[in-house]
Amino acid sequence: MECAACLKFLTLISDFRDGFIVFGCFSPSFNFLWLFLLFAFGLKLLRSIDPRNGFSYRKGFDLAFHSKKEVVNSRKIDYVEEDERTECFAEEDDEFDVLALRRLVRNERRRAVGAQLELEKERMAAASAADEAMSMILRLQNEKSSSEMDAKQYRRVAEQKQEYDREVIQSLQWIIMKHEYERSLLEEKLELCRQQLQRCLRRDEMEELDAALISLGSTSDCGLDEEDELKMGFASPAACVQTKVFQDGLWTE
Repeated sequence: MECAACLKFLTLISDFRDGFIVFGCFSPSFNFLWLFLLFAFGLKLLRSIDPRNGFSYRKGFDLAFHSKKEVVNSRKIDYVEEDERTECFAEEDDEFDVLALRRLVRNERRRAVGAQLELEKERMAAASAADEAMSMILRLQNEKSSSEMDAKQYRRVAEQKQEYDREVIQSLQWIIMKHEYERSLLEEKLELCRQQLQRCLRRDEMEELDAALISLGSTSDCGLDEEDELKMGFASPAACVQTKVFQDGLWTE
């Protein structure tokens, strides 16, 4: 902006007081050449100006730049040295970290191996317990099946025994009924025989016969046991009475 204002100011001036240059007196081409030289000089002047610090020479600018560059380089060297130190410390820290990590990994592996051993022991214990439980279950099942078989056998034997006892009871009842019937028949026959004897015998003989019959009834059915009676086919009391009377000599035909 300052350069443009300066050019505008120069174009507006008509002449210098000393009379060396007077614009408007020369041809337009010479004026254009003169403006071009002024423009080049202005550009050279602008290149030597620091926009941050105002107007200054390029030499001073170069010196400031070189000093700043040296400061930056020194700082860079310091930073590099610090980086090298930090890298050394970092490498040492990395080594310590690696050793610590290796130690930690080793401990974790030991723990993992111990845990695997514990799990293996527990698995073996569980397997042995399961085998014992299965063997116990099988033994109990065998005992249950054997006890069920024994119970069925005992039940079958008991049922057979009950059936046999029932048959024996029925047969005994039938025998008792038969004996009752035969007894009734024998009593009827005995009554008939007594009536016939009353017709044939005297009164005193009849009384003796009644006493003999009473004593005969008190003895075990004519002096025979039950097995002998069964073997003999249950001999009739009439025959026993006749035999007893004949043996005592109280009555003869």
